[in-house]
Formats: sequence, C-alpha cells, structure tokens
Amino acid sequence: MSDEYQTRVSSTGSQRSAEKVRSLTPEQLDLSLPEDAGSDDEDISWEEVQKRAVEAAENIDDSSEGCAVVDSTENIHTGVTLETSSEKIHCVRTAILSAVSEDETVVDKVVVHSEGEKDLCGSCRQLIHDFSEGEAAVRISSSIGETEHYDIEELLP
Repeated sequence: MSDEYQTRVSSTGSQRSAEKVRSLTPEQLDLSLPEDAGSDDEDISWEEVQKRAVEAAENIDDSSEGCAVVDSTENIHTGVTLETSSEKIHCVRTAILSAVSEDETVVDKVVVHSEGEKDLCGSCRQLIHDFSEGEAAVRISSSIGETEHYDIEELLP
C-alpha cells in the first residue's frame, strides 16, 4: 500500500483541501479479472494487416491494389484488384469474398494498399459497411507511405 495526497476541488473549481488517500492494487482488494478477458495486445496489429495488403498487391503482376481484412475471429483475408475483359473487380470485394468463402461474415479491420489513387468506390464502401455491421476501421495507404484512417461510417454519404 502506498499513501498519497489528493487535492479535492469543489464544484466551483476552487481548491478545498489536501487529503491523504491510499492506493490499493486489485490483488490487495482481492479482486480478479475474468480469465477470458482479453487485451488489445492480443489483437492483430495494423502493421501486420498493412504488410499483408502490400504483399497481396505485390504477388499479382497485373495488380497495383491489395487489400487485407481482419474478421471477427482475428483471421486475415487478402484480395487483389482483378481486371478481366468484361469487368474490374476491386481488391476490397475479393478480400471480403475470401472471408465469406470461409464462413466469416463480420469484418473488423480493412487495409487497402494502392500504387495509385487512395480512394474507395461507393460499392466497396457499402460492402465494407454491410459486412462490418457499420463498425469497421479502415486504413487506405499508398506506395509512397501515406496512410489515411477512417471509421466506415465516415466514408458513407
């Protein structure tokens, strides 16, 4: 136990008096945290998700865009932008479809890495929103090191 002094302040903001207070640890109070309580340290880092998005873009010769999404069970799924003779399928769509193909339907984090413009089309924004229950954190990065951070709600009209 340690003794400290704490200054009390009245509701008007003026200092009232210094009082001696004791700091107790949870162990001293015989408190314990639930065993299944996780910490943010166990979450997959943004750096790891960024790395996977960059690797996805680099693994396909024709793609300059890669995406990595983290699902609700902490798995990372990647995707690349594909261009066929009839359509262009964005990396966000292929990454989320990869997650869905493995029965994961909730996305928590999304990183999009692009060689060119740093923007998401409306369809990709809506797809992220739909598969994140409106809660996803999104990072958009470029090959020159710029990264922008958003909550998915910020990206919708």
